[in-house]
Amino acid sequence: MDFSGGLVVHVAAAIIVLCFRLVMDRNPPSPTKNTVNANSVALCVTLVSFTWFGFHAGKAYTAGPIAVQAVANTIAAQICAVLSWFILETLIDKEFNVVAASNAILIGLISISSGAGYVTIGGAMCISILTTFMVFLLSELSGERAAKDTLSVVTLHGVGGLMGFALTPVFSSLVVNSGGQGRDGLIQGFYMPAVWHLVTILLLIPGIIFGTVLCLLFANFIVPLKKPDEDMEDPVFDKGVAPPTELELAQV
Repeated sequence: MDFSGGLVVHVAAAIIVLCFRLVMDRNPPSPTKNTVNANSVALCVTLVSFTWFGFHAGKAYTAGPIAVQAVANTIAAQICAVLSWFILETLIDKEFNVVAASNAILIGLISISSGAGYVTIGGAMCISILTTFMVFLLSELSGERAAKDTLSVVTLHGVGGLMGFALTPVFSSLVVNSGGQGRDGLIQGFYMPAVWHLVTILLLIPGIIFGTVLCLLFANFIVPLKKPDEDMEDPVFDKGVAPPTELELAQV
């Protein structure tokens, strides 16, 4: 049960990014306050959030109850993610800003992608809250949150998509989707959907890793993907130097 591609889109994207880092042997740039434009982040997330409703509802392929449920679950997941992230941020840092809210909205959207058309609103809220706590915990342990990393592909998409896919067979219900791939989940006393989801994760992730690394090695054989060490340095990202201002550019 993967209603809108939580596993095959978001988790796959995170794995591909990790494979790129491995093959190119380069860590992601360290973000600084100068590299984050809060207004741009908020605008992008707003547009993404608006289109996500069509993305989820459209997977029902009809203007019916499942499409309505998918939209309701999407709204509930976003609200719960923002509230959960707000509580965690205020308890630890005593602050909450636009960038943090944008990250939380994206977590809510990603977490419910797999179960949008299979779970109840209560299930969507539980998935969103559990996923938000997990993403926050891993971000804290990895140092991404302290570094003010914004819209991280690996953490938000990878962990968020994986959690959403894994929790969908726990909260899924035939009351929401009685046709097609809809199943009663673990809370209803049925464990087989959860087993199949686990098997899918264990088989698909190694397959994505193998296919991505193979393609990257082949591409690297044709055109080298890794730059020489002297070309790897970026004065803005690698050294934390602020980009030139408009006044400095005008003086050049």
